[in-house]
Amino acid sequence: MKTYCVPSISKLLDKTGEFRDRPQKRYDDTSIIVVEMSKWGYDSERGRLAIERMNAIHRRFKIANEDFLYVLSTFIYDIFNEWYTLAKKKKLVLASQNTKYGIIVYTNEEQWIPFQEILVKHPLSTL
Repeated sequence: MKTYCVPSISKLLDKTGEFRDRPQKRYDDTSIIVVEMSKWGYDSERGRLAIERMNAIHRRFKIANEDFLYVLSTFIYDIFNEWYTLAKKKKLVLASQNTKYGIIVYTNEEQWIPFQEILVKHPLSTL
């Protein structure tokens, strides 16, 4: 829901009729793409195919880069929050910090590690 509050994104969604005419399909398509990337990683074959599919779906629309980045960041932070909650319960991590280089987490081994690295070692699907 966070993404739909941005006027330019809301305007495009209204113009395409995606929410009005096919809300379940749009929800399902988005869920599949996000799950593929978060479960398998964006650099895996399945992750790359999901990104290619996402780009193909959106290619026909004129979308500002900052809108793409905003939507992507909401997914990243949602995935991170879900992962972090579970990882903290399992005592894999003790803290996190957002830096200009990305999210880092402090592990139970007393090391700061980039989120994308620890996500490879401990995918969301394994927590």
